[in-house]
Amino acid sequence: NDWVTIAEDSYLTLRFKTRWGYTHEPHFVNLVTDVNADDPYEIEFRHNAHGDTSGNWGDALVAFSLKDLPDTNGETVKLKLTWHSFNGKKSTEFDYSTNKETKGSLSLENKNNFIRSIK
Repeated sequence: NDWVTIAEDSYLTLRFKTRWGYTHEPHFVNLVTDVNADDPYEIEFRHNAHGDTSGNWGDALVAFSLKDLPDTNGETVKLKLTWHSFNGKKSTEFDYSTNKETKGSLSLENKNNFIRSIK
């Protein structure tokens, strides 16, 4: 029942909350790599609502491929996810590894903090 996972095919799946207004403009979401030259495992979730700041609150699911991240060679590394919420900049860390029994594995250190942070 955990909606933040890396599937066997190395995808990061995220649920996010936003306002869905009446502008009928599509919202764009991206996962950006290379945000920290010193840490290739720091990634940023970006959401462009195109000014859609009123309307009903709603959730959305999105999946991003992690295939462009460097291979961890079987080692477990910290994967840091950052994003801008309605309350400012947020981040969380995951344990991430490639080339183990599953192509990628992820565990959320503090799921409840992440859920509160995206609200």
